[in-house]
Amino acid sequence: LARADVDPRRVVLMGHSAGAHLVALVGTDERYLKGADLSFANISGVIAIDGAAYDVTAQMVDGPQIMQSTYGQAFGTDPARQKALSPTLQAGAPNAPQFLLLYVQRPDGIRQANSLGAALKMGGSAVEVGSFPGEGLQGHAEINRRLSGAVTFNLVIEETQRKTGGASGGLTSPTDLRRLQQLQRIAEGYRNQEGRGIDRTLSVVDFLAHAHRAFGAEDNLGRSGEGSGPDQALPDDPAIIRELLAEQSVVRGFVSADGRLTRIFVRSNLSGSQSMARAIEALEAKGRELFPDHRVYATGTMVLLNRTSDRIAGEQRLSIGLALVTIFGMLSLLFRSLRVGLTALVPNLIPILFFFGFMGWAGIPLNLTTSLVASVVLGLAVDNAVQFIIRFRRLQGQKETLTAAIIETMRLSGRPIIYANIALAATFAIFAVSQFEPIGSFGLLSAVTILGCLLEDLILLPARLTSPVFRIQ
Repeated sequence: LARADVDPRRVVLMGHSAGAHLVALVGTDERYLKGADLSFANISGVIAIDGAAYDVTAQMVDGPQIMQSTYGQAFGTDPARQKALSPTLQAGAPNAPQFLLLYVQRPDGIRQANSLGAALKMGGSAVEVGSFPGEGLQGHAEINRRLSGAVTFNLVIEETQRKTGGASGGLTSPTDLRRLQQLQRIAEGYRNQEGRGIDRTLSVVDFLAHAHRAFGAEDNLGRSGEGSGPDQALPDDPAIIRELLAEQSVVRGFVSADGRLTRIFVRSNLSGSQSMARAIEALEAKGRELFPDHRVYATGTMVLLNRTSDRIAGEQRLSIGLALVTIFGMLSLLFRSLRVGLTALVPNLIPILFFFGFMGWAGIPLNLTTSLVASVVLGLAVDNAVQFIIRFRRLQGQKETLTAAIIETMRLSGRPIIYANIALAATFAIFAVSQFEPIGSFGLLSAVTILGCLLEDLILLPARLTSPVFRIQ
């Protein structure tokens, strides 16, 4: 914002809900801008949409009870901190020069917006207060929907073969632009079974349509905040297209310098890796259909995170499968019997089922850290089982009955197993108090699953040893 080529008259801070609170705070407390070597002179104004805690102290007293815990987590209980984080209480001059405060029909939002507006007017700022249709939290959520989703990614169309002459003009022909426009319309029409989908797309097509319209072209229908019309005002003359695209600084965010890459920016309200994966797969498939000579793929931080999550889930199944096959082979070699190896392996699957069951019950997500627990616990369970089974087979010849051999095995091997597992569980439990969620989840899962493994070794494994498979012939 401090660059010489940025016109501060065209810089506006805008936010909705918690974002409204943040932009209002930045617009009333100049310390935040000064921290970035900026000042109120670098912005034209602030648009705050349906914030409800501009005066934190008042909202903690008069606000809806359902939000009190959220406010407490965000602002704390220290009166000095609450005052410092209240735009209304920081609105003494100087402030940003202009404010637009918008709200839906809910008492606390109206009350807070009017109080902030009055304080800003006293501080010398130009203030306009207005309302959106909608009531309560449903109206609040509707604004969020209309402003487009917060999940963003890019759909890239890459030219795989150079055109004749070795130079690439990119997707600049009228036909290519129409197909790009069609892909955007399809994307904005995507909805899943829950009604969620793509809210808005942006590409070089939008720039061309607006530029062409600005120069007096007839706009049949145009695009609006509700999506795209059936036919935007795109030029049909290649010469006009080249002229409009001559300003590379404007379109470079959507078309690479050599023209090989064309980007569509996508805003979505989808949540969950499966919903995202299905949407991306559908858009990529449609893109390949419209541009058969190009490579079409999605990219961006959310796409990478989504694919990483799916990869973790797939690798989790693979790692457990490989571990089970390897352990089965080692047990079979150790006991020189496939039947003994398989029978010894079966009880060790219980801690794995316990692990995934506890994850689902506690609502702990599978991520890069928690995916390590299953393999660790499987190795521990097998280690305990091997010690127990070997001790049992040695004692069979020394004891008169099978029951006596199991009891003696519990006495000689059970105690070390108990002490070792409790010590390990206690050690991992220390990580459960970590405020860094992945480490805390890893510690909790490890401790609980190790205890489950211990119960399996002390209850199910001795019962399994009564099988004829383990008896010495």
